[in-house]
Amino acid sequence: MIFVLCQIAYIGIGKQINYRNGDEILNREARRIQFLKRAYPQGTRVECLDMNDPYNPVPHGTRGTVIAVDDVGTVHVDWDNGSSLGLVYGEDSFRTLTEQEIDEENTEQTNNEMKM
Repeated sequence: MIFVLCQIAYIGIGKQINYRNGDEILNREARRIQFLKRAYPQGTRVECLDMNDPYNPVPHGTRGTVIAVDDVGTVHVDWDNGSSLGLVYGEDSFRTLTEQEIDEENTEQTNNEMKM
């Protein structure tokens, strides 16, 4: 078992925190990132439900295509509205589009191209 001892200064008062098995914390984070990379591979279509960004959030209902998931777990998206803000799993709310929704998008896009 590994014990990590950290000193944290908080308003001049020293506190000690013991982390039991620090490797377990790192392994849990690595597993979370691997989960995200498997769940949101490049090309996955997503829809933003709510973005926790007070300055320039992606609007609710905006759809986009996953570019990649980085090593800190940010889901990078090429949004249909031109934005490229990443999604933070656990902070932002989003969902994967269903196959039916993707088919409807493709049909709509084909119909629009035929009209031109």
